[in-house]
Amino acid sequence: MCPRWLEDFADDLQNLLGRSDARGLTESWIASGCFILAEALRQWSGGKATLWSVVDPWVKDNAFEAVHVVAKIDDCFVDAEGAWTEEELASLVGLETGRG
Repeated sequence: MCPRWLEDFADDLQNLLGRSDARGLTESWIASGCFILAEALRQWSGGKATLWSVVDPWVKDNAFEAVHVVAKIDDCFVDAEGAWTEEELASLVGLETGRG
């Protein structure tokens, strides 16, 4: 379970990104804007957050293909949809997580 302060922050972030003036910045904060958001969170945190990628283990030729990027803060992962433990994130996307 993520700390309450981080869940509250993620809820506020989700509300902010859902505003009409924020939606125009990228096509999707999940599909194409996930790296931009994760990097912004890393910079905002003063380097406390690290970038992690969600990878598809079924890509041919053992190629690395990130399907999503999240910011890891403490033991939780944050994206435009909320704050997740590693198990919750893996379950949500149905894929494996790995440091990116």
